[in-house]
Amino acid sequence: MRYPFFLLDKMPVPRAKGALGADFYQVYLSARAGSAGESMYEPRSPEFRDPWGRRPNYPPFTNWLYAGIARLRYDVALVLHTLVEMSLFLVLATGFLYRQRLTGLVPHVLLAILCLVFLTPVAL
Repeated sequence: MRYPFFLLDKMPVPRAKGALGADFYQVYLSARAGSAGESMYEPRSPEFRDPWGRRPNYPPFTNWLYAGIARLRYDVALVLHTLVEMSLFLVLATGFLYRQRLTGLVPHVLLAILCLVFLTPVAL
């Protein structure tokens, strides 16, 4: 079954109890396949194939980085990935503002980012 590309990241992931995150699912499956000794790019087992028929396109380094959380259940891994990703983004935005000597803007920019993440339907 094929879906329009603009719907993929909002579609519930099959076998994931309604969890979203189709883009993360792609790297998650590749990392799981690699951890199980299968090819990350052409797994033989249907368990590691993308349900939407997309070919894995993340580099091996990314799959290696995600191998640690690929051992977790998908919904737990997705929450962990989202929290780490958001934390890194906020830390880097803060660091950038400090480096540019714009320390007075830090609370305003962080508030704007958090509003974009939590108050918009599409987030960042």
